[in-house]
Amino acid sequence: QYLTDIDTDNTWSALPGSPPNAKRCARVGDFLMMGNISGTPNGIQWSSINSPATSWAASRLTQAGSASMPSEYGPIQKIVGGRYATIFQERGIMRLSYVGPPLVWRADVVSADRGAIAPFAVANIGYFSYFLAQDGFYVTNGSTVEPIGNQRINQWFFENVHSAYIGRIHAAVDWENKMIVWAFHGTESDAYDRAIVYSWAEGRRSSATLNTHWIVGSTLDGIDLDSLDAIYGDLDSIPISLDSVELQGGGRRLAAFANVGGSSNYQTFTGTPLEATFRTGESQPSPGQRVFVSEAYPLIEADSWDALISLYMRDNKGAVTTSNEVEVGWSGFAAVRGEGQKVAVQMRIPAGGEWGGAQGVQVRYKKAGYR
Repeated sequence: QYLTDIDTDNTWSALPGSPPNAKRCARVGDFLMMGNISGTPNGIQWSSINSPATSWAASRLTQAGSASMPSEYGPIQKIVGGRYATIFQERGIMRLSYVGPPLVWRADVVSADRGAIAPFAVANIGYFSYFLAQDGFYVTNGSTVEPIGNQRINQWFFENVHSAYIGRIHAAVDWENKMIVWAFHGTESDAYDRAIVYSWAEGRRSSATLNTHWIVGSTLDGIDLDSLDAIYGDLDSIPISLDSVELQGGGRRLAAFANVGGSSNYQTFTGTPLEATFRTGESQPSPGQRVFVSEAYPLIEADSWDALISLYMRDNKGAVTTSNEVEVGWSGFAAVRGEGQKVAVQMRIPAGGEWGGAQGVQVRYKKAGYR
């Protein structure tokens, strides 16, 4: 379906030309391409060149036509458009390049062993598509496929996702922070209450706990002073600065539809910061010997914040002891105490704390004696 005038139409009309019923759709070059055709899950069909509202019947003149992707790869999950089409099937990935009539499209196999496990879990950044496969997270440029979730990240995800809802995981792009967010159902949840976050700029990952209906990448419309006055009653009641990016048009913003008072409302992630927890991996400061840790220094960008530090010490038999949670003092370090062969540090910033980038935690230690 389509809108004849995007500025004035408030109802949708059936697209002329008898296009197929399909689950997937994308603009590829000068064509509208459909995938997962009704009755043919691995089938695709494309419109007449630069004319999706005319006949979809196969023709050398209009270049409209259809094809079937390899059936062994399963149903088509996603079509990523652009100059060429990247076709994500359940167990494989194909690339379609325009070559003109009579063939119109040339198909090349990108991956024959993994595809997209969930249709909405594919996020596109320029020529790169990030997706969730049966064995973890990957990125493809339409020619090769590379992993972005190491063994630990993939294991954590599959341990924390509700297996019955894994096909419902969806992705959204946070352009402002150069991140992709995948929202999913936790192991015991019937709602989207967990998220895995990937920074494509730094190649790092994190996770979050939140409750949403659907996370989306969106743009902001500008707003004038008269409209602000009508919304808030008077300008003195506006809770944010007039220079805030929230009032500027054209900016991209990560947002979500969330349940508020029984209704699904559009909201942006610009409220009070949630609690943040960082935990390092285990390290062995002095290989082969126990160490005594006395201080921990958080490396974090913040003007005013309170952080709580705790230690996880593992002995040579694998047992773990946990120190008390200690507040970072005015001098910038926490006086923690712990002894063992391996050490991990956890830093917790309470909800409402204002902070920026966190790089890590330094510890002061010395070799411990033997008894």
